[in-house]
Amino acid sequence: MESPYSEGLRQSLTPAVIKKVRRDLGSDNSSTVGNNILDIAAGFIPVIGLVKAKTSFHGYRDYKTAKKLLKFMETFSQEDYNPEELDDMAHEIQNINSESLFENMMDILDRIDNANKAVILANILRHSIKGDISRPNYLRLCWIIANVPYIDLLQLHKYRTDFYEPSSTEILSANGLIHETVIDGGEFDAEDSDKGGSKFGLSPLGEEMLHYGLYNIDWQYNGVGRQVPNPKWRTIK
Repeated sequence: MESPYSEGLRQSLTPAVIKKVRRDLGSDNSSTVGNNILDIAAGFIPVIGLVKAKTSFHGYRDYKTAKKLLKFMETFSQEDYNPEELDDMAHEIQNINSESLFENMMDILDRIDNANKAVILANILRHSIKGDISRPNYLRLCWIIANVPYIDLLQLHKYRTDFYEPSSTEILSANGLIHETVIDGGEFDAEDSDKGGSKFGLSPLGEEMLHYGLYNIDWQYNGVGRQVPNPKWRTIK
């Protein structure tokens, strides 16, 4: 049985509500939402009204919840979707994940540390509904969105070619978005990144995140990730 919040999100994603979000907020909501984001959102997003009415969250927590949901719905509303296809996806997610699609979405929206991640989540959902992303990979990408800092997700495009960057590489690699493409036992040279150290490229999950979630339109997605073409080894002295 779904929670009230999950059911509220389900009601929020109906075409009628999404059309109202588009009509009332337009392409730029910065001038209309402002400090009244809760009252505005509660007027046409069922789950926001539920949060306001039935939780003990402080005002700032409510504000963040509303902001993330608004960004999510604005992005999701940019393209029409078939409600039956959303229902099919919800049924499949329930079968493979033993949890409602809408429960999962609410959990991810609550956990993300930056409201701009809601845009990425909406893009991933839309493309999974369309069949561009498998259901299991949708769940994996949701988990990654929740766990990888937004600033590091924005660096993902750099790994279209062999690349290494301290800190960002470790985080993206640990979360399965990139993998080693040049293996080198030497130490990384910060002053000349072409000398020394292993290099990393996009994994298949990284390609899906970049192409469908972040929309880097200047790059051709091939769905297989970058491989290790000619592993290079160097003896550590």
